[in-house]
Amino acid sequence: MLLKTSIRPYRSGDGDALNAFLSRAKFLLGNVNFEEEGKFGLYLLCGEGVGILGLVEAQARPVVHLEGATPALVITKLALDKDCFDEDFIRSLLLYVLVQARQLNVPIVLLEGEEVPFEKELGFRPAAQHGIYDEKHPNLCLESLRLCSLGEDPLKPGFLR
Repeated sequence: MLLKTSIRPYRSGDGDALNAFLSRAKFLLGNVNFEEEGKFGLYLLCGEGVGILGLVEAQARPVVHLEGATPALVITKLALDKDCFDEDFIRSLLLYVLVQARQLNVPIVLLEGEEVPFEKELGFRPAAQHGIYDEKHPNLCLESLRLCSLGEDPLKPGFLR
């Protein structure tokens, strides 16, 4: 049976469904804890008639590099229902964030944490080779950040001028 799914932003009425999902979630990036400022940038993969099947959190924040600072979306959480684990869901959630970044004119997306399936296929590469660090978490190990630039390379000299 084919399951119809959709991805949408978190809404205030999603709390109970999100808590139920978190009890059966397998995190590929991040963990179950959410920051106090709420769930802005949290997107849910929902299955018709079955509720939440996955989530991705992408926080908007600047990253610092040799040329200065650049706006970025940083993917900090990626989770799927461990009973309904499907690699196509992973790809869909990552692609959703890349589309959101394009629509917001954010030039780069970073993955924060362990490697996840499809990141190389979708264009992510180590951020350390660009001298990038996360302004919000300056002590974050550079090897744990992977970069995907959208369109023209935002980190080449002159791009920010």
